[in-house]
Amino acid sequence: MLCTILTKLSICLLAFSLVKRTEQENNTINVTISTYGKQNGTKLQAIWNGSSIDVFDNVLRHDPPVCAYGNDSCYINCTQLYNKTSIANITDMETSVEFSGFSLKFNVSLATLSSRASFSSSCEITLCECTYVGNKLENLNKESGEPWNTLWELTFIEKECPGQLSHCQLLDKYTQLQTSNLMHLYVDKFEGIRNDYNFNDIIILSVNKINVSEEGEIEIPVPMFSSEEQRNFTPRIILPTEAILMGQQMDDGYRRVAVVVYNSSTQFETPQNKEVVSLVIRIMVIQPHSNISNLTTPVKMYFPLYDIPMFQNQKTECMFYDEKAADSPLWSDIGCQKANETDATTVCTCDHMTAFAVLMVPIKGIDSKNWEILTVISYIGSGLSAAFTAISVLMYFIIRNPKQDHSTTIHVCLSAALYLLNMSFLLNEWLANMNQDAVCKAIAILMHYFLLCCFSWMAVEAIHLYLLMVKVFNTYVRHYIAKLSLFGWGIPVIIIGISVCIRNDFYGSIGVTIHNSTNQDSKMCWITNHTFFYGLNLSYFAIIFLFNTGILITVAAKIAQLRKFGSALPNRRAVWKDVFTVFGMSCLLGTTWGLAFLGFGIFTIPVLYLFSIFNSLQGFFIFLWTCASSRSKKLNNPETTKNTNTGAELSSFSNQKETCIYPGIQINSYQ
Repeated sequence: MLCTILTKLSICLLAFSLVKRTEQENNTINVTISTYGKQNGTKLQAIWNGSSIDVFDNVLRHDPPVCAYGNDSCYINCTQLYNKTSIANITDMETSVEFSGFSLKFNVSLATLSSRASFSSSCEITLCECTYVGNKLENLNKESGEPWNTLWELTFIEKECPGQLSHCQLLDKYTQLQTSNLMHLYVDKFEGIRNDYNFNDIIILSVNKINVSEEGEIEIPVPMFSSEEQRNFTPRIILPTEAILMGQQMDDGYRRVAVVVYNSSTQFETPQNKEVVSLVIRIMVIQPHSNISNLTTPVKMYFPLYDIPMFQNQKTECMFYDEKAADSPLWSDIGCQKANETDATTVCTCDHMTAFAVLMVPIKGIDSKNWEILTVISYIGSGLSAAFTAISVLMYFIIRNPKQDHSTTIHVCLSAALYLLNMSFLLNEWLANMNQDAVCKAIAILMHYFLLCCFSWMAVEAIHLYLLMVKVFNTYVRHYIAKLSLFGWGIPVIIIGISVCIRNDFYGSIGVTIHNSTNQDSKMCWITNHTFFYGLNLSYFAIIFLFNTGILITVAAKIAQLRKFGSALPNRRAVWKDVFTVFGMSCLLGTTWGLAFLGFGIFTIPVLYLFSIFNSLQGFFIFLWTCASSRSKKLNNPETTKNTNTGAELSSFSNQKETCIYPGIQINSYQ
């Protein structure tokens, strides 16, 4: 292959230059070749008859170079050079060119200083014009040769001219010709119990003779490609004997099961927003008595997955290729389920038999318009929250009162955590686009830390509210704020520290793509491992959410109880005041984050809007709450006391007639 000749042998740029014009009806070109220096990639280019021939050689891949001829493609194949260490000392090079129809053949001979021997390589470029591909398919269709020979020629077209079958709208013709010849091989007589065919490593076929008499499950041998890399992606197939028994018994007493493995999914039309991430396999029971579907025991397949990055708004699905669809063949998940999944393997079960694969698909539910609106809401809300939480923190330090109660201090700590979280979110995309791995990993770790700090301080708010509203009398905790700060800022440090020590690749750059779209995406510095992301964040927040929700319900019941002792407000006004009080406490305790558990089915879009609005504006709501709390305290308790401090020498509400601890919440002395 040219990849072996050029990149691995450190031969740099091969410049094609036109020497003389040949007869245009031969569709050929005469070139000379020269070499220059060393380079980690190669581009070869020539202009002939107004069209450019471009060959791109990528050193990061081991497959053959990509060849393009104008708007069409071309195929280049070279024999291998030997004695590779001598290539750097080239002293002379000769070339010869031979023309044949749509093909250009040339020979390169190299002489070196270190050896008197010459080393040569022969290359051939096939120009994949639609006329060439169409003529070749037509000739194969007319010929009555051996099926295996026809399949060899067919797959060579796909190998020579990848993508041209679809580009030239010849895919249906190619597929029909391929299927008809495969059917002949399914029923051909052969010795032994298994017969394997390899067609240019494009498709491989295994026909198995199986003799079963009772129901159960049996593993069907799957053929392997010659490439070691592709062998690692060979699926496993567990077939129920229920399906095998539906096949006709052949003259030799056996039933036959055929397995076809496709090296490429190009002949299976795939929408732009989906991607095949495994080998495609076709399972056939030969000459069944009836259509094999609705199996009691499903077909089980283990698919190793390609190492392809998955965006957070994508998932893998087990699908089959529905060739009997009304309009055109398409991938469908009807009758197929994903039984199990790891990072490297997906287990699929299907109740029928056809062509199967694992596809990466967008998670349904969010279109591009809603996505953009949610993004704007998130950025505006985060910007407002960052501004007002910054004001809250600055005002706390500027107008600091030694007799300031602990409630205000805890509010400010939560505001500080929210400010840091919002700022890291607003700067995240910009830092991700710097393409600095160390910077991206650092901002991802910090953003995760600030998120956990927010959750922790929400739990602190709940603890403090419980002590004030439920355990009112004689509550004393030494170094109260210091201990709460150790919990709010310290626990996340331990969690992040352990995570980084265990795996340092949990954080980095990820792609965020708009659902159902392929051309609008962005990068973000965040958690790269889905299991770690959901396992840690959801479990940590779920514990805090359940605790805080319990405290909120208890406090709401306490407020209702306090109203029984009378209120100076009219009933309607008192009810509304209580409603806003409970909503304010919900923001403090972070219960609005629990909306994340409700975002499924028809509720996905509405819940996402509520989640984005409430949680991106959480810092702004807390600022309003703090202002309302300060005003309420001045109106109801003009003399500043330490009676509302849980950490005071002695918290006792019995010596004062009325104490306001939150807006709308008052504790009376006769309680």
